[in-house]
Amino acid sequence: MAKPSQTPKRLLCAILGTVIFFLGLIFFILWLTLRTYPPRVRIQQFSILDFNHPNGFQHSNISFNVTVRNPNRRNMIHYGSTICSVFYKDQWIASIEYMSPFDQDHKTTTIVSGVFKDATFTRNSNRWKEFLTDLTNGMVEYRLELKSSFRFTATIWNRKVHNILVKCYATVGTNGSMLPDSIDKECHY
Repeated sequence: MAKPSQTPKRLLCAILGTVIFFLGLIFFILWLTLRTYPPRVRIQQFSILDFNHPNGFQHSNISFNVTVRNPNRRNMIHYGSTICSVFYKDQWIASIEYMSPFDQDHKTTTIVSGVFKDATFTRNSNRWKEFLTDLTNGMVEYRLELKSSFRFTATIWNRKVHNILVKCYATVGTNGSMLPDSIDKECHY
């Protein structure tokens, strides 16, 4: 039998332990319902007009199409303006400011497509020999970068703004169209 002086201590420890357990359980359930996943981006189409021009492609149009998926069940994503750029290795080719800010509802996919007008990759650049080697091998890899900011929104609660840089790699054949093994390829952060 317990001494009378130990009974209030046990009762206090039991109450404190129960309160800590239920607070932990509440925070765990809140974390499970409010945790967020970043958007998933996949490249669907990438092509270059006037690709086989002997002096490089100057004033060509590059078209692209990527899908952006919000995988969250309860959170919307609010995107800021997006800047899209194309590179061959480390050489910049073209950039556009794609769109004004937009919202993406939960569990939805948005198609982001655009055209870079007057894209230029000139013959006297340092990368021209590497480009010709890749072209004679039948495939040239480009990097499409999407820079944006976004924040998650859960009902009335807006979270902090995150900056994102997504890199999509597209392999283009000698005809200027994307090769089949690059289609629906996941892009990386």
